Amino acid sequence: MPLWEAVDLCEQLLLDMGSHLYASASDWSYPMSRQEMFATALLARVINATAGKGDKPWLPDWPWPDESKVAESVTDEERATLKALLNSRSAFGQKRTEA
Repeated sequence: MPLWEAVDLCEQLLLDMGSHLYASASDWSYPMSRQEMFATALLARVINATAGKGDKPWLPDWPWPDESKVAESVTDEERATLKALLNSRSAFGQKRTEA
């Protein structure tokens, strides 16, 4: 197999949401194609629509990491420093950096 075909194959696998390579590169726990994603979302919609009033809504186990469980990696001081740096370099933020 020529090198360009191997590169093209790897590129296609990185774009296919149902491949293990895409899941690994995206930090997903398992691969999930778009069809499976839409089917799971539809199932969640049906289950929640037919659930009784006051029942807790059913949330599917999605493959990507839960953002609420990820620890904050930027401190408030770092955030303020980065925001000031962004405002100083931004063409839109130079006039109104205090706002």
